[in-house]
Amino acid sequence: MDGVDAALLYADIGDGVAEIAALGTHLEIAFDAALRRDMTAVLGMEQPSAASRAVESRLGAYYALAVQELLQKAALSSEDIDIIGLHGQTITHRPEKSLTWQLGDGAALAQQTGIPVVYDFRQNDIRHGGQGAPLAPVFHQALAQAGYLPALPLVVLNIGGVSNITLLTETTMRAYDSGPGNGPMDDYAREFLGMDFDQDGAIALSGHADRGIVEQFLRHPYFAQPAPKSLDRRDFDHGAVQHLTPPDALRTLCACSAGGIAHAIMAERRQVPELQRILFAGGGRHNQALLHELCTVLPEMEMTMIDVLAKSLNGDALEAWAFAWLAVLNRAEIPASFPTTTGVRTPRIAGVFVAP
Repeated sequence: MDGVDAALLYADIGDGVAEIAALGTHLEIAFDAALRRDMTAVLGMEQPSAASRAVESRLGAYYALAVQELLQKAALSSEDIDIIGLHGQTITHRPEKSLTWQLGDGAALAQQTGIPVVYDFRQNDIRHGGQGAPLAPVFHQALAQAGYLPALPLVVLNIGGVSNITLLTETTMRAYDSGPGNGPMDDYAREFLGMDFDQDGAIALSGHADRGIVEQFLRHPYFAQPAPKSLDRRDFDHGAVQHLTPPDALRTLCACSAGGIAHAIMAERRQVPELQRILFAGGGRHNQALLHELCTVLPEMEMTMIDVLAKSLNGDALEAWAFAWLAVLNRAEIPASFPTTTGVRTPRIAGVFVAP
């Protein structure tokens, strides 16, 4: 909930075929503090309200600005762009209730920019028995096919508010939410320190994890639940660490997130013993305390930061590129979700198309 990312993607599509041609420039625009506060107030809502509609309208102004500034940065005009993929802001994700809700008015964005938009990417999957998440794995697969990723097998680990993994082999694409990511740490930092987040994990690095709390955390039934599975950002919180000092609390939350990630990766390695590579994406890869905890619990794994891959693949732009790619797949009528990624009964096309 810190801002909007926009990224330019070039793709070729044909008769039921699509491939990535190039990954273009990227930018991020931070939300103002008032909008972040008001977004927090509508988290968990299950029905539209005056408050949610007001937040959606203000988000829309940021989305239009991001498109405008990205075009300026790339020296392009709206006529050069075929399609926008708009993910929007998730405020509720409850697949057990067949409910997922992203604020983001695709029709309004199409009108503001003059460019067709694909949005509301998760509903079709939910309607057909899926979790509605994660949706980025099909983009990870396309990156591998286009030569942007190292040799398979590998795990792509995305650490946002929630952590999710994609396992790619020559014959397999499997994905699910592994557990919490930055969410509990960020919420703790806001409530107890008056900060949006612990920059680079600096405070957590000075603390010590309470291993008893971590062990108890890893007994949560979610980790024994079979995949595919997905989480709402608020399914895990910071309640268990509130009696600790801030450095120890943040380090403990890092260790909890790392433990959930490690549990998932080791489960995949038992099925794919040759798995050696983990590629990091998402804001959590900047948290040095979280990375240290991961190295502690996965000492034998080779860890390759996604930022240093060939062709300058930018970990900060990965999710924005992913939803540009999902918009491409929508126009090519190619499925984006699968039984092995979201649990949907049969492969499904994602997103709703709207023209200006």
